[in-house]
Amino acid sequence: MAHVALIHQAKMRNALSASSESYGIKRSPSNRREASSAAQCLSHLCLSEHLSDIYFTFSDDESVKLPAHKFVLSMRSAVFETMFYGSLSEEGEYVALKDVNPEVMRTVLRYVYSDNPDLDGKNVLPCLYTAKKYQFLGLVELCSDFLEKNIDVKNVCQIIEQAIFYEMEPLKERCLSFITKNATKVLSSPGFINLSHATLLNILKSDELECDEIYIFKATMKWAEHKCESKSGQNIRDQLGEVLYQIRFPIIPMEKFARVVTPSGILTNEEIVMLYQFTATKGSTPLGKFRQEERNGAQITLNLRTLKYSQQHMSTSDCFSLNIQYNNSSRQLQYLERKIDLCSKSVRLKSVTGTFVRNVKGITISGVKRRDYETNGDKIIFMNPIDMSDNINVQFHSRKEQNGYYYSGCLEGNNTTYRCNISEKVKGQDIIITSIPDGLETISFV
Repeated sequence: MAHVALIHQAKMRNALSASSESYGIKRSPSNRREASSAAQCLSHLCLSEHLSDIYFTFSDDESVKLPAHKFVLSMRSAVFETMFYGSLSEEGEYVALKDVNPEVMRTVLRYVYSDNPDLDGKNVLPCLYTAKKYQFLGLVELCSDFLEKNIDVKNVCQIIEQAIFYEMEPLKERCLSFITKNATKVLSSPGFINLSHATLLNILKSDELECDEIYIFKATMKWAEHKCESKSGQNIRDQLGEVLYQIRFPIIPMEKFARVVTPSGILTNEEIVMLYQFTATKGSTPLGKFRQEERNGAQITLNLRTLKYSQQHMSTSDCFSLNIQYNNSSRQLQYLERKIDLCSKSVRLKSVTGTFVRNVKGITISGVKRRDYETNGDKIIFMNPIDMSDNINVQFHSRKEQNGYYYSGCLEGNNTTYRCNISEKVKGQDIIITSIPDGLETISFV
């Protein structure tokens, strides 16, 4: 029996060899088909003329002809299946592409044959367009993931427009979140003036924008001027449309409103009077279609009027002091356990309110003069929130700066700083407030 089996195996080997040779195939131990997976074999066909039955041509470069395989394309795309095998299938071996360039199509074909498109910042948006057009749904997801991970100030305005156009909701929400947290930089980026009216309206509706309102007004005016051939106030107003009513004019300090907004000519005389009256009466008069809500961003406010804490008289001098520090023991524990990245969870001082604010003429932060703040009634707003990666001491001075120094002078009323020990958790960080000005009511962080 063993002898018969050996004879049968020899006959089979001879038959296989004869069959291969009849088709001109030389059997070789190194033949890649014998060692490759199905995916690897398919990948080898990418951009290869071997067994190809279709070519892509391009209006951008008529000399380029990219080979492909109808069956492979049809497996990955319902559009190509209909094009090649549907009832109205196209004849011929060439498919002319007028809106896709050769390099983008090479990237798309690499996805079709291998699932590895090799996306980058230059080709991702054209690839997204092509993937949507030909319904390569997996490539759409890859493009979306790439864009979400690579959003920055320079490209977010372009990406959000694409996300809205293609109805990619997760990507759109990711863009909106980035814009709200980086509003000042995004509004000054070159891409901002190219936003569509609908997208701009969607952004300005948000109460979460971390940006000064007068800056929002200026950026919006720049956007409208870019869209208008004539820069007259009425033309700009017409261009803004409903966007105008998303600018929170009542929270702009009156001085800046008078100096910047009123001369722009986009508000009628009646609207200007209405806004002045609303501010002067502290909100007791009509406001029309305008909004008054402050944009808080990811803001956390400590209300000292509701917090329970004890205070002791500390000093009476020419300035008030506000001292805030991280809980040192908490910081040391975090460093040791390496569980919290302090930089990614930094706490920044955004604003303070209190009766003492009306008399403040200058501010120093840990001895360094600051000019990037605005006063609006009983509120001081830091346009660039103060990073609290280290302990900070804020001094509110009663006299204007002279020759680079703040000279002594008495504040009207009390000018007392109190020692206290207020411990609160802000953005996951334990902070301690050790001194506060007399009359301080709230402290807001972002």
